[in-house]
Amino acid sequence: MLLGALLAAPAACCVASVVGVIRSGGMFAPGSRGYRPGSPREEEAFAATRRDVHPRDVGAVEVAWAGVIRAFEVDDLADRVELRFVLEHRFFDWIEDYSVQRERYFVSPRGEGLFAARWPMPREARAEVRDHVHVGDLLLVYGPASRTGGRLAIDPARYVRLVVPGLWRDDVIDYGRDGEPARTLRTPMPFDHTQRAPLRALSSEEIARAALAPSPR
Repeated sequence: MLLGALLAAPAACCVASVVGVIRSGGMFAPGSRGYRPGSPREEEAFAATRRDVHPRDVGAVEVAWAGVIRAFEVDDLADRVELRFVLEHRFFDWIEDYSVQRERYFVSPRGEGLFAARWPMPREARAEVRDHVHVGDLLLVYGPASRTGGRLAIDPARYVRLVVPGLWRDDVIDYGRDGEPARTLRTPMPFDHTQRAPLRALSSEEIARAALAPSPR
Protein backbone atom coordinates (compact mmCIF):
# COMPACT_ATOMS: atom_id res chain seq x y z
CA MET A 1 0.00 0.00 0.00
CA LEU A 2 1.58 3.23 -1.14
CA LEU A 3 -0.77 5.53 0.70
CA GLY A 4 -1.01 3.12 3.61
CA ALA A 5 2.65 3.78 4.38
CA LEU A 6 1.62 7.33 5.34
CA LEU A 7 -0.93 6.25 7.91
CA ALA A 8 -0.21 6.58 11.61
CA ALA A 9 0.04 3.01 12.82
CA PRO A 10 -2.49 1.73 15.37
CA ALA A 11 -1.44 1.89 18.99
CA ALA A 12 0.26 -1.21 20.34
CA CYS A 13 -0.07 -1.77 24.08
CA CYS A 14 -1.09 1.29 26.07
CA VAL A 15 0.59 1.99 29.41
CA ALA A 16 -1.95 2.47 32.19
CA SER A 17 -1.21 5.85 33.76
CA VAL A 18 -2.82 9.03 34.93
CA VAL A 19 -3.33 11.44 32.05
CA GLY A 20 -1.66 14.75 32.80
CA VAL A 21 -1.87 18.11 31.06
CA ILE A 22 -0.12 18.00 27.70
CA ARG A 23 1.11 21.48 26.85
CA SER A 24 2.69 23.06 23.83
CA GLY A 25 6.43 23.27 24.29
CA GLY A 26 7.27 19.73 25.33
CA MET A 27 5.56 19.00 28.66
CA PHE A 28 5.38 15.22 28.95
CA ALA A 29 2.58 13.52 30.85
CA PRO A 30 3.03 10.09 32.44
CA GLY A 31 2.93 7.44 29.73
CA SER A 32 3.86 9.88 26.95
CA ARG A 33 6.88 10.48 24.74
CA GLY A 34 8.06 12.83 22.05
CA TYR A 35 6.59 12.35 18.60
CA ARG A 36 8.31 9.66 16.50
CA PRO A 37 8.09 9.71 12.70
CA GLY A 38 6.55 6.63 11.15
CA SER A 39 8.90 6.07 8.20
CA PRO A 40 12.41 6.96 6.97
CA ARG A 41 10.95 9.60 4.65
CA GLU A 42 9.07 11.21 7.52
CA GLU A 43 12.22 11.10 9.68
CA GLU A 44 14.03 13.10 7.00
CA ALA A 45 11.19 15.62 6.73
CA PHE A 46 10.87 15.85 10.53
CA ALA A 47 14.57 16.69 10.86
CA ALA A 48 14.45 19.31 8.10
CA THR A 49 11.43 21.28 9.31
CA ARG A 50 10.59 23.53 12.25
CA ARG A 51 7.69 22.90 14.57
CA ASP A 52 7.99 26.24 16.39
CA VAL A 53 6.95 28.28 13.34
CA HIS A 54 3.22 28.79 12.94
CA PRO A 55 1.08 30.33 10.17
CA ARG A 56 1.40 33.91 11.45
CA ASP A 57 5.22 33.60 11.36
CA VAL A 58 5.69 32.38 7.81
CA GLY A 59 8.86 33.38 6.02
CA ALA A 60 11.41 31.45 4.00
CA VAL A 61 11.44 28.38 6.23
CA GLU A 62 10.37 24.75 6.14
CA VAL A 63 7.66 23.90 8.65
CA ALA A 64 5.75 20.98 10.10
CA TRP A 65 2.06 21.65 10.73
CA ALA A 66 -1.00 19.66 11.75
CA GLY A 67 -4.24 20.39 9.98
CA VAL A 68 -7.76 19.03 9.64
CA ILE A 69 -8.71 18.37 6.01
CA ARG A 70 -11.54 20.72 5.03
CA ALA A 71 -11.45 20.01 1.27
CA PHE A 72 -9.26 18.21 -1.23
CA GLU A 73 -8.96 17.54 -4.94
CA VAL A 74 -7.18 14.75 -6.80
CA ASP A 75 -5.51 15.72 -10.09
CA ASP A 76 -4.50 13.01 -12.57
CA LEU A 77 -1.39 14.19 -14.39
CA ALA A 78 0.67 12.43 -17.05
CA ASP A 79 3.33 11.11 -14.68
CA ARG A 80 1.78 11.38 -11.22
CA VAL A 81 -1.27 12.07 -9.08
CA GLU A 82 -1.41 15.30 -7.10
CA LEU A 83 -3.52 15.88 -4.01
CA ARG A 84 -4.43 19.50 -3.30
CA PHE A 85 -5.61 20.04 0.28
CA VAL A 86 -7.28 22.89 2.11
CA LEU A 87 -6.55 22.37 5.80
CA GLU A 88 -7.53 24.05 9.04
CA HIS A 89 -4.38 24.57 11.12
CA ARG A 90 -4.31 23.04 14.61
CA PHE A 91 -1.67 23.49 17.28
CA PHE A 92 0.11 20.19 17.98
CA ASP A 93 2.60 19.66 20.81
CA TRP A 94 4.33 16.75 18.99
CA ILE A 95 3.79 14.41 21.93
CA GLU A 96 2.51 10.85 21.71
CA ASP A 97 0.46 9.76 24.73
CA TYR A 98 0.36 6.09 25.72
CA SER A 99 -2.15 6.12 28.55
CA VAL A 100 -5.48 4.43 29.23
CA GLN A 101 -7.22 5.84 26.15
CA ARG A 102 -6.90 4.61 22.57
CA GLU A 103 -6.04 8.00 21.07
CA ARG A 104 -2.36 8.85 20.85
CA TYR A 105 -2.33 12.44 19.55
CA PHE A 106 -4.06 15.35 21.30
CA VAL A 107 -4.20 18.35 18.99
CA SER A 108 -5.75 21.60 20.10
CA PRO A 109 -9.11 22.85 18.86
CA ARG A 110 -7.23 26.14 18.44
CA GLY A 111 -5.25 27.09 15.33
CA GLU A 112 -4.25 29.92 13.02
CA GLY A 113 -6.56 29.58 10.07
CA LEU A 114 -6.58 27.85 6.72
CA PHE A 115 -3.61 26.75 4.66
CA ALA A 116 -3.20 24.75 1.47
CA ALA A 117 -0.84 21.93 0.58
CA ARG A 118 0.10 20.04 -2.57
CA TRP A 119 1.32 16.43 -2.37
CA PRO A 120 2.51 14.52 -5.48
CA MET A 121 2.07 10.73 -5.48
CA PRO A 122 2.67 7.87 -7.93
CA ARG A 123 -0.25 7.23 -10.29
CA GLU A 124 -0.79 3.73 -8.90
CA ALA A 125 -1.79 5.25 -5.55
CA ARG A 126 -4.91 6.85 -7.08
CA ALA A 127 -7.33 4.14 -5.90
CA GLU A 128 -6.01 4.21 -2.34
CA VAL A 129 -6.78 7.91 -1.98
CA ARG A 130 -10.48 7.14 -2.28
CA ASP A 131 -10.23 4.53 0.49
CA HIS A 132 -8.16 6.46 3.02
CA VAL A 133 -8.47 10.24 2.61
CA HIS A 134 -11.58 12.00 3.94
CA VAL A 135 -12.69 15.48 4.88
CA GLY A 136 -12.28 15.81 8.65
CA ASP A 137 -9.15 13.63 8.85
CA LEU A 138 -5.95 14.91 10.49
CA LEU A 139 -2.88 15.44 8.31
CA LEU A 140 0.70 16.21 9.35
CA VAL A 141 2.33 18.24 6.59
CA TYR A 142 6.03 18.98 6.14
CA GLY A 143 7.58 21.40 3.66
CA PRO A 144 8.30 24.99 2.62
CA ALA A 145 5.58 27.43 3.63
CA SER A 146 4.96 30.67 1.78
CA ARG A 147 2.26 33.32 1.53
CA THR A 148 1.16 34.72 -1.81
CA GLY A 149 -1.46 37.41 -1.49
CA GLY A 150 -3.94 36.02 1.02
CA ARG A 151 -3.08 32.36 0.34
CA LEU A 152 -0.83 30.42 2.72
CA ALA A 153 0.54 27.17 1.32
CA ILE A 154 3.04 24.35 1.69
CA ASP A 155 3.78 23.73 -1.97
CA PRO A 156 4.96 21.16 -2.63
CA ALA A 157 4.89 19.18 0.60
CA ARG A 158 8.08 17.32 1.43
CA TYR A 159 6.00 14.66 3.19
CA VAL A 160 2.49 14.14 4.59
CA ARG A 161 1.26 11.70 7.19
CA LEU A 162 -2.41 10.86 7.52
CA VAL A 163 -3.43 10.10 11.12
CA VAL A 164 -6.19 7.52 11.02
CA PRO A 165 -9.51 8.26 12.78
CA GLY A 166 -9.54 7.03 16.36
CA LEU A 167 -5.87 7.87 17.03
CA TRP A 168 -6.35 11.61 17.55
CA ARG A 169 -8.77 13.97 19.21
CA ASP A 170 -9.11 17.69 19.80
CA ASP A 171 -11.44 17.86 22.78
CA VAL A 172 -8.96 17.23 25.63
CA ILE A 173 -6.54 20.18 25.85
CA ASP A 174 -7.07 23.69 24.45
CA TYR A 175 -3.60 25.18 23.89
CA GLY A 176 -1.75 27.47 21.52
CA ARG A 177 1.73 28.89 21.13
CA ASP A 178 4.35 28.60 23.87
CA GLY A 179 3.41 30.92 26.69
CA GLU A 180 -0.26 31.20 25.73
CA PRO A 181 -2.90 29.97 28.20
CA ALA A 182 -3.85 26.30 28.08
CA ARG A 183 -6.77 24.56 29.73
CA THR A 184 -8.00 21.02 30.20
CA LEU A 185 -11.35 20.40 28.52
CA ARG A 186 -11.91 16.81 29.65
CA THR A 187 -10.05 13.71 30.86
CA PRO A 188 -10.07 10.83 28.37
CA MET A 189 -10.96 7.42 29.79
CA PRO A 190 -10.75 3.85 28.46
CA PHE A 191 -13.39 3.21 25.78
CA ASP A 192 -14.35 6.87 25.90
CA HIS A 193 -15.96 8.01 22.65
CA THR A 194 -14.01 10.71 20.87
CA GLN A 195 -15.78 14.04 20.82
CA ARG A 196 -14.39 16.22 18.05
CA ALA A 197 -14.48 19.96 18.34
CA PRO A 198 -17.12 21.32 15.94
CA LEU A 199 -15.72 22.57 12.65
CA ARG A 200 -16.58 26.07 11.55
CA ALA A 201 -18.72 26.09 8.43
CA LEU A 202 -16.74 27.21 5.37
CA SER A 203 -18.27 28.77 2.29
CA SER A 204 -17.21 27.66 -1.17
CA GLU A 205 -15.66 31.11 -1.61
CA GLU A 206 -13.44 30.67 1.47
CA ILE A 207 -12.27 27.27 0.23
CA ALA A 208 -11.59 28.66 -3.26
CA ARG A 209 -9.50 31.53 -1.84
CA ALA A 210 -7.39 29.13 0.22
CA ALA A 211 -6.96 26.41 -2.43
CA LEU A 212 -4.02 25.98 -4.78
CA ALA A 213 -4.52 25.97 -8.53
CA PRO A 214 -3.96 22.63 -10.30
CA SER A 215 -0.60 21.96 -11.94
CA PRO A 216 -0.45 22.12 -15.75
CA ARG A 217 -1.45 18.82 -17.32
